[in-house]
Amino acid sequence: MADHFIRDIKKRTGTILVFTGAASILALVLSLLMPPEYLSEASLLPSNSKLMDKQRLFGNNIQELYSSYGNAEDLDRLFATMQSSAVINHVADSLKLAAHYDVEGRKNARSVAQKKLQRQIKLQRSEYGELRLRVWDKDPGTAAAIANALISKTQQVFDDMFRLYYDRSISNLAQELRAREELVKQDSTLALRAENAVIKSRISEYQVTRLNPPAAFFVMEKPERSSIPDRPVIWLNVLATFFVSLFTILAWIAARKTDVA
Repeated sequence: MADHFIRDIKKRTGTILVFTGAASILALVLSLLMPPEYLSEASLLPSNSKLMDKQRLFGNNIQELYSSYGNAEDLDRLFATMQSSAVINHVADSLKLAAHYDVEGRKNARSVAQKKLQRQIKLQRSEYGELRLRVWDKDPGTAAAIANALISKTQQVFDDMFRLYYDRSISNLAQELRAREELVKQDSTLALRAENAVIKSRISEYQVTRLNPPAAFFVMEKPERSSIPDRPVIWLNVLATFFVSLFTILAWIAARKTDVA
């Protein structure tokens, strides 16, 4: 069976060369016609979520209790936030990517631009606990601008969540304090006054903490403007096409031989 197959390949060498050559040339032409895309990369390390605790400002030797860097859960949280619609939609709108992607005239231009942006972004967790952000675009300056906007908006989302948490805490404590002050008017015991003083102190601490949101991550490698296109990789496209076409024609020859038998 193998001898027949080899003889059939030798008999059809011309067909194999024409088929694989034509496919490879087509891949080369298409790769050359594709617009070049530039890559901008960044490397981020998540911070420890426990640093959101107000004790980082008011506790003694708190740096000895908590590491500055986060764990796998903090990395997952950063990963989910950076690819969330809140971040993606903001970046697409703020950088006017609908016009940049030439889809502004469409009825659903905003949605198309957001989906295009998602395809141009790749987030990857590394084995060292870092998050690799990769952004491609036909303009190197825009690729770097998108990467920087993603980083900035992600930090802003974390800041907003941080402030919202303390806003609620301050509101609840203030409400409790008002209720207790009414009790003081009726029974101004030393214990009630002391408790109210503690609540006022907590409110002051929370107000100071709210003004100092911690960094959600550390930027180890900042996005930069690239001078060399990263995609398409022409030689890889041609090589991949060659092997795929070769496998296809050999499979066709084998199938044809089986049918004849």
